[in-house]
Amino acid sequence: MAYENTLEYIVNKVWERYRLYDGSEDNTMKERQMILRSVKLSFILDFEHDLEQFKKDAKLMALEYFNYHQELYDTDNDDTFDTLYDIFNSDSHDYLYIVFFKDKDRDYLTSWIKNIIDEHEFEYQDHYDYTDTLKLYEENNNVRRVYTYLHPDIDAELENMQKFKQTVKLRDVFVRSEITSPLEFYIYMRFIANGTFSKDILASLGGYKLTLIKEKNPQVYNEIMSFMLKYFYITYSTNNMYYDNTERFNKIKMVDIDKNYYKELYDFLTFDVNSFKDILKEEEFLNDYRNLLVQCLMDYTPGKYDKYLSEMQDKEKEMLKKLEITKKY
Repeated sequence: MAYENTLEYIVNKVWERYRLYDGSEDNTMKERQMILRSVKLSFILDFEHDLEQFKKDAKLMALEYFNYHQELYDTDNDDTFDTLYDIFNSDSHDYLYIVFFKDKDRDYLTSWIKNIIDEHEFEYQDHYDYTDTLKLYEENNNVRRVYTYLHPDIDAELENMQKFKQTVKLRDVFVRSEITSPLEFYIYMRFIANGTFSKDILASLGGYKLTLIKEKNPQVYNEIMSFMLKYFYITYSTNNMYYDNTERFNKIKMVDIDKNYYKELYDFLTFDVNSFKDILKEEEFLNDYRNLLVQCLMDYTPGKYDKYLSEMQDKEKEMLKKLEITKKY
C-alpha cells in the first residue's frame, strides 16, 4: 500500500476517480474532456472537507506534472515556483477556490490531473515506477530544492525511493538468474516477493521471466508450465483458489477480473485438453494466463498441494495426468 502524501498515492487517487467516471482508453475526445472535468470537480468535495489535505494532494499533482515537464525545473522558471509557493501558503478559502476551480487562464488542476492520466497506464497502480523521478532527484539540485519546498512529506517519498532501488536490485538478480527447474523458479519468486512489488507487478515479472526461459530452454519452460497448471487445477477444482486481487478488481462492473480469467482457464483444461500436446498447441492462448498462473503459484506450499490433492475426486485426478509432460513432448 502506498504511503499517504507520496507520488504513488496521488497517482492511485486520481486514477481511481477517473475510472469511477468510466474513464478508459476507448473514450472519445469529448467523453474524455467530460470525465476530466468530473474528476476535477470531485476534488471540490476534498477542498471543502479538508483544505489542508487538498493542498497536499495538489502539491503532489504539481510535482508529478513537473516530473514530466522537466524544463520547468530550470532556474529561469523561478517565478512559476514563487507563484505556487504563494498559492500553497495561502489560507484564504475564497482565494484558493478561485485559483483551483475558477481561474480558466491558468487552470492548474486540469493540467495536473490530465498529466497523470496521460502518463500512466490504464491500470490501478499499486506500484509507482520511480526510475525517472529518482534520476531527476539525485542529479538535479534544483529538483531537490523544489521538492524540499513543495513536497508535503518528503521523508515518506525518500523512503519509497529507497525501497524502489532495493526492489530493482532484486528484480535484476531474478532476471539474470539461471532457472533449471520448477522448484528453482518457485524459490526465486518467493525470494523477490520479499521486495516492495505489488502482486500484479510480481506476476508480470514472473511472466516476463517465463518468456526468457522459454527462449533459452523450452523444456524447462514446459516443466514449469505443467507444474503451475496442475497446481492451478488442483486449487480451483477443490474450491481452494486463493483470491487476493483487489488491484485488478473492476470497480465499474463490480467483478473480479482474475476470477473470470481463472474460470476460462479451468474450462479450457477441463473440456479441451486430452494431453500436454494440446497445451503446446494452444500456447498462444495460454500466454494470456502466464501472469495469473504465477499469481496462483505464490500461494503454493507442499503441504497445501498434498492437502488439496487428497480432496480431489478420481475424475479430477485423471485430468492431472493429462497435464504431465511425457517424453515425446
